[in-house]
Amino acid sequence: MNTSPRTFSLNFLISAFIVLLCLGACSAERKAVLFLDRYWPLGMKPEEELESLIAEAQRGAKARISALRMEGEDAPAFLAAYIENEKPEAVLLSAFAAMELRPLAENYPQVRFCVFDAPKEGIPRQSPFIWVLFDAEPAIPELGAKIRGFLESSPPGSSAVAFLEPAWNSISGLYPVFDGLPINLIQVSGDNTAEFVRGRTGGALSLKPVLYILSAGIHTSLIFDLIRQQGGAGRIVLDEGAGIPAIEGFPVLASLERSYPKAIKTALLTEAARGEVLRIPVEIR
Repeated sequence: MNTSPRTFSLNFLISAFIVLLCLGACSAERKAVLFLDRYWPLGMKPEEELESLIAEAQRGAKARISALRMEGEDAPAFLAAYIENEKPEAVLLSAFAAMELRPLAENYPQVRFCVFDAPKEGIPRQSPFIWVLFDAEPAIPELGAKIRGFLESSPPGSSAVAFLEPAWNSISGLYPVFDGLPINLIQVSGDNTAEFVRGRTGGALSLKPVLYILSAGIHTSLIFDLIRQQGGAGRIVLDEGAGIPAIEGFPVLASLERSYPKAIKTALLTEAARGEVLRIPVEIR
């Protein structure tokens, strides 16, 4: 096929323009590193699930995100070497790792250190971190409507039990949800022994509740076992139920989930300054 010089020149210019666009896109790509310590639930996810989560976050933020697991005990030196070699724009880390990595964040002011699962209270505003807080408060009205609707449609005399571990207790809007409903509230803390938890739950479980409200905490596995052994078949409401396998006879009514891909995208795209707090709404599933 014959091509005129004019057509050839036009095609060449178009091709060159496309190449330049691609090079510009590649050079503008953000680089971030997900620094996974041994205590961060995100780092405990199966490798396949973690890879899928990172891929989703990369698409949303148009970034290249690497994952590093803490090697040995010298995390600051390990991460400092990575920063020097790879020049990431952002480091994504947990609130636990932030305690050890604060001096490193201060030494690299050009790198944005984003701390995930930030505590609801006690965040120091004068810090080298951007704090990423998962906020359950906006989801509570919808969750409350689900709980109330389910209990009001249950047979007369039906009851529920709520195991209020620290994750639930931090949600100020949760207690009004329970007003006027037949819900036994059981306070459970990390300091309680297994014997204490068994003693506290026996009476409530003997009523064969139709609904169990739990949060992911240190006693979650024990409480699930007690429910299966002593309780009656019923629905489950969970705080952070992702990854918990389905339990026969205990379908999930609702679960509050933290979307790490959305949180990572927000952290990478935000213009927030150090010391500021990013609030990521928790989702109901």
